[in-house]
Amino acid sequence: MRFKRIGIFLVLLFSMVLTLSEAYCLGINPGVYDIEYSKGRQNFKFNVLNRNSYTTLNEVEILSNDFGSNLNFDTDSFKLPPDSMGAIQGSVLIDESLEPGENCARFRITEGINSRTSMIEARPALIARACVFVPYPGKYVEPEISQDSAVDNSKVYFSAKLENKGDQPIANCKISVKIYDASGALIEEIPSNQTISLNPLETKTIFFRTSQALKGGEYKGQLLINYDGEKKEEEFPLRVGIRDIEFAEVPSTLYFKDDVITFTAKLKSLWNDRIYNAYLELSIPELSSKSITSSVFTIGGWEEKEVEGIGRIQGLSEGSYDAEFIAHFGNQTASIEKKIELKEEVAEAKKEEAREIKAVSLKSDNSIPPLAVGMFLFSTVVLVYVVISLSKKRDLNSSDL
Repeated sequence: MRFKRIGIFLVLLFSMVLTLSEAYCLGINPGVYDIEYSKGRQNFKFNVLNRNSYTTLNEVEILSNDFGSNLNFDTDSFKLPPDSMGAIQGSVLIDESLEPGENCARFRITEGINSRTSMIEARPALIARACVFVPYPGKYVEPEISQDSAVDNSKVYFSAKLENKGDQPIANCKISVKIYDASGALIEEIPSNQTISLNPLETKTIFFRTSQALKGGEYKGQLLINYDGEKKEEEFPLRVGIRDIEFAEVPSTLYFKDDVITFTAKLKSLWNDRIYNAYLELSIPELSSKSITSSVFTIGGWEEKEVEGIGRIQGLSEGSYDAEFIAHFGNQTASIEKKIELKEEVAEAKKEEAREIKAVSLKSDNSIPPLAVGMFLFSTVVLVYVVISLSKKRDLNSSDL
């Protein structure tokens, strides 16, 4: 009987593995539906694609709802034939009951249980949202900065997209930009020389260009907005690419074990695009002419990335050494020199073990020995097993009667 139960369990487990390994293909478009703000009932629609080779029964479940009873769906379940597309539609009533800001309904589409699925199977699910932005009371400008790719010693082009997220129109809006270098010194101020007006939820874009060429690096931009007596400031980064990598963080202490050193350094790209086929090198000339390198990696534009290297140097010993970290990318290199402390991991482990032994020795001699605890737990388990076995045997005898 016991082997039969084990066999059934293995069959179920194998079925679950097969089920989880089977590919399910459901898709939805769009993932987020932005409903245009307008009083009254507004409709939305999502397309659902079934790429499976069988018909699916799909269930619609609302996960969260900012619209309350103002939200309606045309269905809570629908079928999709193989390799076909269907749609679910809904609507929201936009009135004064909605809070200012973004209001959303999140819902999930799950493949239901049918002839191809069962309760123990992992069923695919899609999450989507339908949202509407309700204007804030009054006048409220929200900017968004976008910059074109810029390279060393060139003028920088960027734009400011302004949106009135209030429910009142803005008659006079003027903006200007200040640009500071890394030390905080003002480089230049750029006025827009343009006055714009913005209706509620209207968006307009203003374009800027620096009057001088900027060297490679990061700058701080400050957007100054003055609209109908209101003022607002917004800071943003301005980046001028140079094909270079800098060290954001290098270790002060390195550990070794069995003459193997591992190290981790954080690098930052100063380039607008990805840099491919880069690697990091660690050199400790006092110990060996051989260096330690990382594997080859790719770093994205203006990305910070942690890189790990590992290597073996014979005859390592603890101490303080002059080290050099070198980043290789293409035909270029970037390097930094630093004094490091080299420590043995085994030695550190022994120190920790000694501290633990000392802590144990300080405990009272009245403490219960670990062996006694283990024997007590073992006896408890055996006793429970015997009680359960006798109980099952008694039940069987009762059933025979």
